Amino acid sequence: MILGLWAAATLQGCSESANLSRDLDEVPGLDSEVLAAAIQVDVLPAAQDPTVGVSALPTSLSREFSAEDPSDVRVDLGLVSLPTPILVSGEILALRTNPTIATLPTVAVAVQGTVRLSIPGTIASFSARTDGAGRFESFATADGEYQLAVVPDDPLVPTWVGPLGDPTAFDTLDLGQGVPIYGLVTRPGGPAPGVVVQATSPDGVSTPVAVTDDTGFYQLRVSPGVWSVTTEVRPGSSDPRVTLGEVTVGADGSYVPLALPDPEAVLAGGIVTRPNGDPEAGAVVRFRSTRLPAYDALGLEGFATAEVTASNSGEYLVRLVPGVYEVDVIPPSADDGSVDLGPRTIAGVVVDGDIQQDVSLPALRSVSGVVLDPEGSPVAEARLACQVLGFDQHEYVAFSRAGGRIDLDAPTAPMVCELGPPGSRPDLALSRISRTGTETGGATFRLVAGVELVGTVEAEAGPEAGSLVQIRNRGGDLMGFDVTDETGAFSVRVDPALAN
Repeated sequence: MILGLWAAATLQGCSESANLSRDLDEVPGLDSEVLAAAIQVDVLPAAQDPTVGVSALPTSLSREFSAEDPSDVRVDLGLVSLPTPILVSGEILALRTNPTIATLPTVAVAVQGTVRLSIPGTIASFSARTDGAGRFESFATADGEYQLAVVPDDPLVPTWVGPLGDPTAFDTLDLGQGVPIYGLVTRPGGPAPGVVVQATSPDGVSTPVAVTDDTGFYQLRVSPGVWSVTTEVRPGSSDPRVTLGEVTVGADGSYVPLALPDPEAVLAGGIVTRPNGDPEAGAVVRFRSTRLPAYDALGLEGFATAEVTASNSGEYLVRLVPGVYEVDVIPPSADDGSVDLGPRTIAGVVVDGDIQQDVSLPALRSVSGVVLDPEGSPVAEARLACQVLGFDQHEYVAFSRAGGRIDLDAPTAPMVCELGPPGSRPDLALSRISRTGTETGGATFRLVAGVELVGTVEAEAGPEAGSLVQIRNRGGDLMGFDVTDETGAFSVRVDPALAN
């Protein structure tokens, strides 16, 4: 069973400084206006052993509150009841279509694949595999408008997306033979065999992949609706991913041919070095296309990417489709996860032939400052964790010392940082800070009291201890969390500035 989490939040009536991230030297605080907020509360019950029995499922709910004086707000979110699970089981059947359309009879099969039940826009999401007889079992709740998605392992068995209806009444679903998305994939020299093709619904449900045969022919079976078609050409090659626009697939299916260009790949190589000129072994070099002329000329949306790790001599070499690329170079980390260099992005790299692109990674620079609480008193053991925008591998972390002093070695690049209070200060909330990468010292990192959200979590058997309560904003960013005590109670401090 797979459980998904989601969240949303809005905030109205705060000052103009209530942005997603705070500037370094801004002194956060709530004004005297009326605070009105709608937050999303996600609750995940304590770990349960499915072999013994599952007594409660995760839940997600919206809560609204307002306060005339938001300078010291404590809001009771009330009782959160975890849903009692029911077991949904059934059989999935279908007709398997032969690869040649409408010339050979279909074959009745028990569907082998994945069944997903979800309530769109909530954390209620459950997944199960069918057995050899096409049967599955999954947890669900008795109420809620569920969407059912069936993704077979075989592309010639239809992928199905639609409403589930009453989950307690589910028994058998016969997918029939579905409708085809099919076509010929060609290159200037003729058919294009070995092309991987996949279709995706607007809900993000993807079919299994089909591979074009020696004639360039492919076929996918789906339920009627809107689908987009994506190709991954010659796995392991330098060819890009090609995405077609949305296709409305009716009762007769849709013929979707694809004429691909065949640009000759070129080589991009170079040496990654440290500021002193020494080679930097283990650096990751990532190319991401921003424009591919050969595909643009045919009205196709192509995206090429390649990633390679620099050798012991700092050298790298990749094959690319000609185009314009953005290059990210990310330094390696030590065994403890620390890094001593910053990443670098090079935009607008034109690759129209073999090129040499050497990169020198920048040194870190120290940012010094002090961490204060809302009253201006220094805070020790606060955690400042920063990530460079656009990079996904490294976090730069520092902890404040006695007197609130903090020194962070970080790159000279735009970053988003989280400032977390120490465990000894439950009266303070998590804050986010934007920094430009040019600051060097004298920064004031100020924690906020924010709003205290309290409530109680219970299951059918009573108070639910050990449940994880998360408050998230519209973009899915975590605003705060807590674990319920033995009475099911929780208390989460949140910074309202993070709600937008």
